[in-house]
Amino acid sequence: MEPGSTMSATIKVTLDATRMAGRPGYKNGVRPNHRIPGRRNEVFMGALYFKDREILKPGESCVAEGKFIIYSKDESLFVPGFCWEICEASRLTGTAELVEVEKIQKMDRTDA
Repeated sequence: MEPGSTMSATIKVTLDATRMAGRPGYKNGVRPNHRIPGRRNEVFMGALYFKDREILKPGESCVAEGKFIIYSKDESLFVPGFCWEICEASRLTGTAELVEVEKIQKMDRTDA
């Protein structure tokens, strides 16, 4: 399998109020799963660093810096306006929208 890529990006994160009901939200630096819509069993990894707060509460949105490991085959999807799902295992908890890609870099076999 071809190595993936690392991506740094500015994104807008929204937590779903209904699906996160009764929970305090996500802390800065959280590492949920990220799922491209239509690909139920395929996720990519990434950490979220909120720009203006320490906790994102259910029903709220904010701008964040994201650090991700993505499949090389999916690089072309990551353009401003692209949206994906944020989840915990198969449970949808929110959404992300790409604002700006700061950097995409191919990983080599020694990065893994």
